[in-house]
Amino acid sequence: MSEDISPIPLLTDCHTHRKCEGAIVCVDPTEVAGLVAGCPSMLLSVGIHPWDTAGITADELAEKINRLESVASLPQVVAIGEAGLDGLRGGDAGVQTEALRSQIILSERVGKPLILHVVRSGHRVMALCREMERVLKPAGLRQPWIWHGFRGGAEEAARFLALRKENYISVGSRHNQAALSAIPPDRLLIETDDSALPIREVAGVVAAALALTEEEVVRIASRNLDRIIGRGE
Repeated sequence: MSEDISPIPLLTDCHTHRKCEGAIVCVDPTEVAGLVAGCPSMLLSVGIHPWDTAGITADELAEKINRLESVASLPQVVAIGEAGLDGLRGGDAGVQTEALRSQIILSERVGKPLILHVVRSGHRVMALCREMERVLKPAGLRQPWIWHGFRGGAEEAARFLALRKENYISVGSRHNQAALSAIPPDRLLIETDDSALPIREVAGVVAAALALTEEEVVRIASRNLDRIIGRGE
């Protein structure tokens, strides 16, 4: 195979909570207006985190969903989330599922990928994926799902990726190496999340685990993310 001598692409951090450029910054819907006004080139993901479903009423959840819907179509918002299910923290399972289901539908309606927070609930997320494929027939699910901060095992990664070709896994500096090795290159993304490490250092950690060069990981992750958010070919 010939060596890739094309310019190394700009690496975009798939998921971070730091307010910075060169990343998809995860924020609450209430923060969007100020960030868009202050830095209109910043890329944002906006969602209802499962932790924010703790103790809320049905009316309060509806209000959160309405607020999210009001900003989801802005061009600076390139993804919905993080949304998901957390078996350790947040509202009860029913409330979390209702919030996630609403965000899946919104992701499809506005044509933007979904960034998933999944803690001890991978089987439930995958069951919901299958359910929503049926509910949204004939088109089914079309938007990419990104399981962010994945630390599960190789088998769980394989099951999630096998559900649909639009499913991706994003990893940070802490990950399960067996799972990382099981992720096909065209499904791999990298992130900093809440780590203080720069994204290039995360790329270096992932590269060492995969016996690749940092530049190879940058090319892989950048091309995948550009394709997902519509910047690719």
